[in-house]
Order: sequence, then structure tokens, then C-alpha cells
Amino acid sequence: MFAVLALLTLIVGVITFFIIRHLVRPLKTSADQIASMLVSEEKIYPIPVIRRDEVGVLVSALNQLIEKQEIQASQLEVEKIKAEAASQAKSDFLANMSHEIRTPLNAIIGLSELQTSADLPPEFSQRNEQIIRSSHLLLGIVNDLLDFSKIESGKMQMHRQPFAIDQIVDQLKILFSNQAISKGVELRFLLDEKLPQCLIGDNLRLTQILINLVSNALKFTEKGFVELSIQIMKPYSSEDTGVKLHFRVRDTGIGIDKEHQKLLFASFSQADSSITRRHGGTGLGLAISKRLVELLGGDGISLESEPNVGSVFEFDLAFATCSEDEADSIRTVQLTGLNHRSTKEWRSFCGQHVLVVEDHPINQQMVKAQLERMGLKVSLADNGVQGVERVKAESFDLVLMDIQMPVMDGYRATEAIREFNTEIPIIALTAAALVEDKRKALDVGMNDHLGKPFSTEELYQQLVSWLETRPIASGTEKNATATESSLDTLDATLQPVESPFPVTMPVQKHKILIVDDMPANIKNIGEFAKG
Repeated sequence: MFAVLALLTLIVGVITFFIIRHLVRPLKTSADQIASMLVSEEKIYPIPVIRRDEVGVLVSALNQLIEKQEIQASQLEVEKIKAEAASQAKSDFLANMSHEIRTPLNAIIGLSELQTSADLPPEFSQRNEQIIRSSHLLLGIVNDLLDFSKIESGKMQMHRQPFAIDQIVDQLKILFSNQAISKGVELRFLLDEKLPQCLIGDNLRLTQILINLVSNALKFTEKGFVELSIQIMKPYSSEDTGVKLHFRVRDTGIGIDKEHQKLLFASFSQADSSITRRHGGTGLGLAISKRLVELLGGDGISLESEPNVGSVFEFDLAFATCSEDEADSIRTVQLTGLNHRSTKEWRSFCGQHVLVVEDHPINQQMVKAQLERMGLKVSLADNGVQGVERVKAESFDLVLMDIQMPVMDGYRATEAIREFNTEIPIIALTAAALVEDKRKALDVGMNDHLGKPFSTEELYQQLVSWLETRPIASGTEKNATATESSLDTLDATLQPVESPFPVTMPVQKHKILIVDDMPANIKNIGEFAKG
């Protein structure tokens, strides 16, 4: 019996030794090699196959799996690089297209605004107003495309800063009051009485969301009202460090049926294709607004709507509340803004000398006319090199600097000027209108940034921060003469081109039916057909 037990023990020991030596130890060695490769940043190499038994087969299969994963990882990396390059190419294309559109658009808006102050017959004044409105619509489309591109590429950044919700509401009133009155639609604003005076968040993106929603509501509402409500979602006291707000935009417009509601927040989509022809738009506004709400920490925008009854768009956002110092700074800014509007709105500059560095001839003359109307002396430079040389040779009070120019761009020109003159204010006056462009302009030494296209009022407000003003009555005649001279130069630049087609008078008049949903197009085609 003892001999049998001893024999069994010996057999178990031999088997155990065999398993440990031929199976467990090789498996542990392979496992240690895999573990070392996982913690290493170097490339993963195949595990050496030193056996031809089951362990060797297992290690060989594992090597094949590793090789396959390496190939897939390489393919994914290549595709990632291609996707990033395509995304960057798209962003670059949109940025360049934005610049190419904004530059002539700036001339169109600026020249049209210059004409509004002229004594035009009512018919021509109305046409001029239509040009300005159409230009701003085109600008809105360009801005939508740029915002959408930035969101899609993940480059849209949120900037937290103190702001007053009242200022946003005031801006909405200014933007949409006239439109609401002209349509006979009541515009309502309902604000919670306990709203904090100062919040911390991205006020520009919040304003953009509310502008999109209110604009959309007004666009599709022909009677009744459009209402913006901002309410606190839970009891709030001055000791709280944050607050959650509920935003709601309600209208009595055309409404949307259930089938089309799911398409409403999709990019480049509208509830009904006929809406695009009737009301215009890119179909991006609501998609952008929804993504912005999500970037600000919200859960998107909810919608309740019924055809021929109206729609309700709602979203919630949380904000931090301001400290006492931050609240005081906001109140100071509000008071400064009121004083600024009341004391500087109808004032002229004091004949200061401004250099405009701009390569586009029409924009040169347009800006020159705007500045001379404000009481300024203006000199022109066609590129950065000329701009630097003129600042060296002459005395200027301010420089308006374009960015994209031949020979030397605005960035390099500013850096060159700062080497010998660190005091003169330099303002970027450019179609590169992204937030990143503004930061780059400030980094190279510019003092501020004004994106094209800009209105005469926006240009004026930019300049009053750097140049002294005086009552406008003291220089009215001089400014008018300067402006007429500048406009004469501009007219000379825009010489009419003789038509290559012979003009013949018809012997018999014919009737033409014009079918178009745009009144302005019907009027223009009709007048052209009349000859």
C-alpha cells in the first residue's frame, strides 16, 4: 500500500514538473513579454516562438493577432491624418471664401450707407435700403457657415466672463423691435424679478443662441406675438454661487408638424423645402444654436409645436454668479456705455491724421469717405511695405491696417512698425473676422480689431476709444466738402463700361409675365424690361 502511494506521488510530481516546465513557465514568460510591451511606448514586436507544441501554436496565434491589430492601427492613423487634413482644408477654404466675400461686401455696405445721407428721391432711397438689408442677409449666411465649420471641427471655444443678462435683452430689443413693428407682431420680454444682476459665462454665445431663436420666431410669425421668457429654475438667494436659468422663446407662427420636427435641428435642413424659398435661410441657425447650448453645458433645445398655432423652443443653462468686484465692474461698464452714447454719438473728430493700409481700391475710397465725413484727415497705403515707410516718414494719430495684402501682410507690417513706434494705435481692419484672428492681431502688437464688413457706426465706435472728439457743428462744412471730394474720387474709380451690345428700340411693345416670389426681383426685372 505504501509503495502504491509513493508511486502515485512520484507520478503526480513528474506530471506537475512537466506542466510547470513545459506549459506554465512558457505561458508566464509570454505573459511577462506582453505586459512589458503594454507599458512600453515603443513599437510592439512579435513574441519569439521557441516551441512547436500547443504553447507554440498559442504564441503564434497571438503574434498573428498582434500583427493584424498593428495593421489596423496603422490604417486608422492614416485615415485620421486624412480626415484631419480634409477638415483643415475645409476650414481653410471657408476662411478664404469668407475673406473673399467679406471684402466686396464691405464696399457694398459702406458705399450704400454713404448714400443714405444724400438727398435721394424716395424710390432710390428705398432701393438703397434694400441693398443694405440684402448685404446683411448675405453676411449672416457667411457667419453661419463659419460657425458651423468651427463647431464641426471642434475649434469652437467658450469664454467665461462676467455679464449682465439685462444687456443681452436690451440688445435683442434694439435688433428686433423695428422688424416686429413693421410686421405688426408684438415682441414680449418676460424676466424673472429675482434674476442676478451679474452672471459668469459666455455672453456672446448666449446672445447668438437667443438671436437665432427670436429671429427664427419673427421670421415665421405673421400675427400675434413672439415672447422671450427667462426664469430661475429653483429658489435663489444672494448667498448662492450659481444659478440655473430656463430660457423659452414662444411664438404664434406657422408651427411645425410632428413629422418635420425631427429634421429641424439637422444641419442644412428646414421643416419644408418651400420655406427656404419663402423665408430664406441656410437651415443652420437652429443646428448651430443646439450645438452651442450643448457646448455651454446644456442638454440641447426642446421643441413643442403645432401647425397654425405656434412653437415653443426651450433650454436650460447653469451660470456662476459674480463676486462683488465683478458686479461693480459690470455696473461701471453699463454706466460708461450710457455716457458714451449720450456724449459721443453726435460728435466729430478733431482733424487727426489717419493712415489706411488697404490693398482694395474701392475699400480704400469707401473708408476714406467715411473717415473724412467724421472730420479726419486720411492718407492711403496699398500694402504693408508702403504702410511701414509712411509711418516712418510722417506723423499719424492712428493706423487702420488690413491683414491680407500683397508684398507684406498686416501682421508683419505691424511687427515692423512696433520696432520703432510702440505708441501709435493700430487697428486691424480686415475680413479675417474669427475670434482666433482677433487674438493673433493683438499678439503681434495691434490695439484692436474690426471685422469686415463694418458699418459707419461700428467704425466710429472703434475710433472714439483712441481719438479725441468735439461737437460736430464746428466742422460740418469742412467735413461735407472733404466727403464730396472723396466721393468724386470714388466715382472716378467706378467708371461705367460701355455695353458691347447694340441698343435698338422695339417697334412694338410686348407683355411679359414675371413669376418670382421676391418682390425686389420682380421690380428690378420689370424696370430693366421697360428699358
